[in-house]
Amino acid sequence: MDKAQRRKELHDLADRLQSNVGSYEGKFSFPLEHIIACLRDNKLQSRYRLAEALERYQEKLTEPVENTVWFYFRSPAWTWEHDCGRAGWMVVAKEPPWEVAFFLEIMN
Repeated sequence: MDKAQRRKELHDLADRLQSNVGSYEGKFSFPLEHIIACLRDNKLQSRYRLAEALERYQEKLTEPVENTVWFYFRSPAWTWEHDCGRAGWMVVAKEPPWEVAFFLEIMN
């Protein structure tokens, strides 16, 4: 998947979650507004390599990779300022959207 396709996939998921936030509450371990912000943050996503994440974590999942969307999640700045920041790879099922896994890589 090229960069433009990946960006579209992430933005499409963000749009879908944004359009009906209430129906997705409780299906994710972080607030949807934070997840949506990460999905739309092209700069954040470009800093982390999906291929490396797949190599490291894919075997830990039972959900086929083609049925999921992978993206880098980083909690907002205020969470880091209050020693509760988290960052890592989030895996979301495409249909219906729900959090399949979160691979924590950094916390404070």
